[in-house]
Amino acid sequence: MTRFLMFLLGVLCVLSADVGLAQSYRCDWGVNGIGGGEMSSSAYKCGATAGQTAAGFITSSSLWALIGYWLPGQVRIRDVGAVRVLAPKDTVDTGAVVVPAALVQNFGTLTETFPVRFDIGSFYTSETSMTLASGAIDTVRFEPWQVSQLGTHVVRCSTMLAGDANNGNDLATDTVIVLPYEGVAEANRELPVRFALDGCRPNPFTGSTVIHFAVPRQTHAVLSIYSATGALVRALVNSSLTPAYYTLRWDGRNGQGRALPNGTYFYRLEAGEFRAVRRALMVR
Repeated sequence: MTRFLMFLLGVLCVLSADVGLAQSYRCDWGVNGIGGGEMSSSAYKCGATAGQTAAGFITSSSLWALIGYWLPGQVRIRDVGAVRVLAPKDTVDTGAVVVPAALVQNFGTLTETFPVRFDIGSFYTSETSMTLASGAIDTVRFEPWQVSQLGTHVVRCSTMLAGDANNGNDLATDTVIVLPYEGVAEANRELPVRFALDGCRPNPFTGSTVIHFAVPRQTHAVLSIYSATGALVRALVNSSLTPAYYTLRWDGRNGQGRALPNGTYFYRLEAGEFRAVRRALMVR
């Protein structure tokens, strides 16, 4: 895109030793191409072709020269893209809470506001909006993901700018592997004959506490921490477990890794038809 700039160059040349006696003179000047054609009059003549520069001369006692020329303006390029996925990637455990994130960049020449979408497998989709100045690169974050789906999943981040000049950089992909978080199966013990959820030790606790539970047969188990108001704080286990006695340590943090305040918390085990709740008191 170019813009046409017009300016008025006043050339008032009086080269005379005596008043009223005009003398011829030469005035060398440069002209940027004006798109073709020829500029001429009885006083000057200059050929001009687009993209070229021509020289001319002026012969007159006084002359006002009106010269127009093209100058390159700002080229309008609209192009944003997803650079790479930052999270989740590699492996994560069931029960974790992950905040998906990606790096996006504005490759164009204009400040842009555009939607960005994040997908994990076929079960998670989140969309947000991003504003980036020309050339800027930044991290965009999405709604937290409560990890529970075992297996390998494709992760996608896509920018969705209307009128994007280059769709080839709109998508960044990666993979994440979700593994079961099973705690530690206690060795040298016979297999349990019934489900059980024991009291945690120590209780009250200051830094962390250990939870013991038993699973007599292979089943899907969910062990979660709740606040005194009944709000879900963290899912410690959400996967299929083999028969065993299990030991699991809780560090008093929520799913985002933040330390929780002192108070009463409840941990609940759901496995098959089995349901049990126990209380834990944190006093840091």
